[in-house]
Amino acid sequence: MATQVQTKPLRPRGYKAPKKSLLYRIVKRIMRMIQPGNALNRSLGGDVVLLLTLLLFGTFTAYPMVFIINNAFKPLSEILIFPPRLFVRNPTLNNFSDLVQLMAESWIPVSRYVF
Repeated sequence: MATQVQTKPLRPRGYKAPKKSLLYRIVKRIMRMIQPGNALNRSLGGDVVLLLTLLLFGTFTAYPMVFIINNAFKPLSEILIFPPRLFVRNPTLNNFSDLVQLMAESWIPVSRYVF
């Protein structure tokens, strides 16, 4: 017959484990949801809200890029008007030819850093 070895309890009597943080509980719940075999049940309303949120943030993120690209094709007189317009009324490529001339006359090799 094997003898049992009595071990000390790992925690003293009356010990209560600290409550898990909210972030820990959220991550734990998400990890349980994405385990293999658990299909995510998504409602149509949730999908619509997600799509609208992503479109809003995408528009918010893309607006500065659209503004910069449109300003590249504006003549100087149109760039300096107030309030600024988003889209070009008289597109021109003169800005790019001026840039090439300015780079050719410069002592700093800008093309090495840009292209």
